Amino acid sequence: MNLKSINCPELSKRDIILLNQANILTAEQLVSHADLEQLSKQCAVSFKVLKNVKKFIIGTYAPLARPAVEEWTKSKQIMHIISTGCKQIDELISNGIYSKEIVEICGPTSSGKTELCSNLAIQMLKQYPKYNCILIDTNRNFSSKRVQDLAEARLGATSDTLRRLKSIQVLHCASLFQLINILTQLTKPSMLDSANEPESPVNANLLVVDNFSSLFVGLFKHHDNHEATFYLNTVM
Repeated sequence: MNLKSINCPELSKRDIILLNQANILTAEQLVSHADLEQLSKQCAVSFKVLKNVKKFIIGTYAPLARPAVEEWTKSKQIMHIISTGCKQIDELISNGIYSKEIVEICGPTSSGKTELCSNLAIQMLKQYPKYNCILIDTNRNFSSKRVQDLAEARLGATSDTLRRLKSIQVLHCASLFQLINILTQLTKPSMLDSANEPESPVNANLLVVDNFSSLFVGLFKHHDNHEATFYLNTVM
């Protein structure tokens, strides 16, 4: 696809000309370039702009495996960005969390990972009121009161805020195999209407797993990496 055909707000006509002069004529050439930082120096287009354009191209035009395309993005392949609620973090990760991406948040205990995920869910409600979020709690650490306080601080203490909080569905997950079952249900909407599954998840625009690593700790022996890798690939 020619760069001129890409309707990306980050990509100006001047940027396209500079990229063309550096022999980057198509979206494929830009996405597959091995070193965007070096390309930025070569063509004088901001490194941050190049990263954002690459994310936009991948999120908007790259094909996804079924049934992910059918169940997670039934509408047009449009790139959405959800702010983390923290300006400094957003600046580090090109304005926020991008749709159709898998993002891993790492850090020591009590460093704010759960707080960041809660803020992300609230920002989703603020930016996209019709979106749904599934938060899978593996440590029983989720605080509905804390999330409500965050929502009221960002959206206002109104009845509409309480109504919109219902878009965040919390599922408690005690094992890796239960997580796999939940994710399987997400790709099979016919299973979501079962009256025998009170905690069956609805289709979601944002999926948060808190804490992912705890499901693997102690489950596999240290030397049994093959089985652990198999289940990790299954979940991802």
